Amino acid sequence: MTADSKRLIDNNSVVGEEATKKQKTESSSEIGIAGSFSENLLTDEQAKGALKVSIETSGPYKHGVIKPLINDELLRKVRTEILNELHFTRKETDIYKVNQTGDLANLSGLDEEELSKLASLAKLREALYSKEFREYLSYVAQSGPLSGVKQDMSINLYDKGCHLLNHDDVIGSRRISYILYLTDPDKAWKAKWGGALRLYPTVVPNIPEADWSVSLPPAWNQLSFFTVQPGLSFHDVEEVSFDKPRLSISGWFHIPQKGEEGFVEGEQEETEARSSLRQLQSRELLDYDFPKRDFMSYDLENTSAGSDFTDEDRKYLSKFLNPKHLTNEAIAELSENFGDNSMLSIEGFLNPEYSEIAKGLIDGEDLSPNMPKHSSEVTEPWKLARPPHKQRYLYLDGPDSEHSVDKLPKTEKLLVELGQLFHHVSFRKWLYCISTFTPTEGSCIARRFRPGYDFTLATSHDSEEQVLEATLSLTPSEGWGDGELGGYDLCMAVDEEDEDDPAVYKGGSKEKDEDSVLFTNQPSWNVFHLIVRDKGLLRFVKYVSKSAPGSRWDLTAEWKVAPEDEDEE
Repeated sequence: MTADSKRLIDNNSVVGEEATKKQKTESSSEIGIAGSFSENLLTDEQAKGALKVSIETSGPYKHGVIKPLINDELLRKVRTEILNELHFTRKETDIYKVNQTGDLANLSGLDEEELSKLASLAKLREALYSKEFREYLSYVAQSGPLSGVKQDMSINLYDKGCHLLNHDDVIGSRRISYILYLTDPDKAWKAKWGGALRLYPTVVPNIPEADWSVSLPPAWNQLSFFTVQPGLSFHDVEEVSFDKPRLSISGWFHIPQKGEEGFVEGEQEETEARSSLRQLQSRELLDYDFPKRDFMSYDLENTSAGSDFTDEDRKYLSKFLNPKHLTNEAIAELSENFGDNSMLSIEGFLNPEYSEIAKGLIDGEDLSPNMPKHSSEVTEPWKLARPPHKQRYLYLDGPDSEHSVDKLPKTEKLLVELGQLFHHVSFRKWLYCISTFTPTEGSCIARRFRPGYDFTLATSHDSEEQVLEATLSLTPSEGWGDGELGGYDLCMAVDEEDEDDPAVYKGGSKEKDEDSVLFTNQPSWNVFHLIVRDKGLLRFVKYVSKSAPGSRWDLTAEWKVAPEDEDEE
């Protein structure tokens, strides 16, 4: 997983000359600071002490909630200014879907007329990063001193379908992460609408558990915050499932910068070194990654250029595949298409009889009310892909010692049979005929991506050696629409010179959208996709929305191939 693919919501920083000027004028605005907060917030020592104790004893890591935080009249004005004066841009990556404003760091640079339209917002920003509130927050969180020079603050609007997946916020000098909610002040937000900040415990540092243990729903004038802790502070934002905006101001308080009181030489570098982004590829942590892709080795003589694709091969494959894809003419056409594009899609891949049986079984499972949700509900032979800051879905990699193929339930038995088909010598011969690549080893698993839970984050193929990747889409439900419900398989090229987040495929320039996305495969029934995976290509399955008509089901296979000089053209 690339660090770039894990860039989260854009941070807007105030650093340097503007912030220095602001810091110098803090003393002149001290009189109005206390009035910007709720009554007695900064002066009630008993309440401060109680909050400090609750944070010290909180889990799964130190976090707190302050409600109400801001003077109600001021915050209502802020909300009105945001909705009336600011423009939101929708952005989407593998890890989030959200509507964002422009850079709030430049508020002080606006001319007098423009600033007058956002006067309350400017006053709120001044209060949040004031010396008084920084000292208050530092005390109750026991976080250490907070910078008054470096500030991050942005406005985010989560409407229906928006979400932010699991991460730990450890980037740069961040010390405290916060969210100030500006939901409808006259109609309480209901927890069933989603949008909660959810906190995850860890198995070991840098490896979050599969399930969250604390959920903090949004509420008007509520500040939810936590200390950013390398390898521990994993969290996500639950998808909003109701057609009502979840408006918030979010950002970070930072470690003191050079020249500020509390600055410690090398502290930021030490924090960055423990970032989960740098630990993702650690050998020690790979033991906690599932599934384990077990590759089966093949006899090259059986699938080399010298081996013929015989009538016996066609006879075996026709039990599963549509016979029209097995003729010499069809194979020649598929081979030409694949040679031109290094990828192809085959609709109606399975034969009609087998497809009808498979759809009946998978559809019945898909409609069952017993879909496992919590990790404790996942039972063999299904397993749960994890950790959740990389991936989460149900998978089937074959029968275990207690479940032979014959003893598996009908749906699972069918999926395992299809996995075995992908390893069969006749299928590998057919694969060679259409790709001219000789498979040397292969791996295959069946997957189920559940609505409201599952996804894979962008991973890149970092090897210099090409691989063949195939996906047989077996999603029985219809009505997935234009991608707003997620669940699609997306592959995109990365421009190393592009300074933007390489995983942003919506919300960027039109040129980037057209050039970078190689394919997007929506959930569908009985469609086989094949691609040559080269170094640097990002690929992921987008988070499946709660509103999706069902789960995304598929089989995914990967084959290592013999070097080109061992293949016959």
